[in-house]
Amino acid sequence: MQHHWGSGLVHPTDKDLPGLKFKYVYDWIKDKKGTLLEIGCGSCKILRSIRHYNNDIKLYGVDIDRNQILNTPHLENTSLFIEDGTKLHFEDNFFDNVLVSDYLEHIDDIEIALKEIRRVLKKDGEFSCFIPIEGETFSAYTASRMLFGKDVFWKTKDHKRAYKKSEVMDIVKKYFIIKDVKYSYHLIGHTMDAILFTLTLNKKIAKLFWSENKYYNEKPKKSLLSKTFNICMSAANYIAYVESILLKNLKVGASGVHLILERKSDG
Repeated sequence: MQHHWGSGLVHPTDKDLPGLKFKYVYDWIKDKKGTLLEIGCGSCKILRSIRHYNNDIKLYGVDIDRNQILNTPHLENTSLFIEDGTKLHFEDNFFDNVLVSDYLEHIDDIEIALKEIRRVLKKDGEFSCFIPIEGETFSAYTASRMLFGKDVFWKTKDHKRAYKKSEVMDIVKKYFIIKDVKYSYHLIGHTMDAILFTLTLNKKIAKLFWSENKYYNEKPKKSLLSKTFNICMSAANYIAYVESILLKNLKVGASGVHLILERKSDG
């Protein structure tokens, strides 16, 4: 089943997990100018949201999914490319800013991606990223993999890698200086997320999730089932949002990390 993450606007005031992720992006990018590249941009949900709040920045997006790029509606002052984010065609020191969100877990080698991001960033450039941390020993993700197979989240949400916090931080520090860090998807949030995606192993639930989920489909059906499903999704997202806001500085129990990074000097 094809997974489409939608292209509708996200707002920093939205009280849900997409809104939380964009809030941190918005706080970082709202007053910036110059250039910004999003790697793994999909249908440009985040780029479209950035453009809504900032008209001064030149946007670029790359994604390996040809259909998503070709079917993305026109976005002003934005250039889109179909290419592998680990093999970018841009020159060295090209971008003022680079953004990735829910991307690094979809590729085989995070270190290759980080080297490429560092290469295309200017010497004083910044890199913002959200990375799921689904490899911690004590988490609902680990429990689900033990019960339903190591590839359960590869099957249900295309996650090839499940990182631990220490693993991500050690790799990131090789190439970047950490300027800011926040945590999310704590106990309630990651437990609900793990259960929901595990349930999509069932084909009927998967069809409902991907076709009727208001976060991925801007025009879900108006059936009672669809409305009930989306009310439950909204409630779960609100609970996880509040938990993540309250515990944003607590890494214990978190399964997501939001980073603002500065490119390290050569050498």
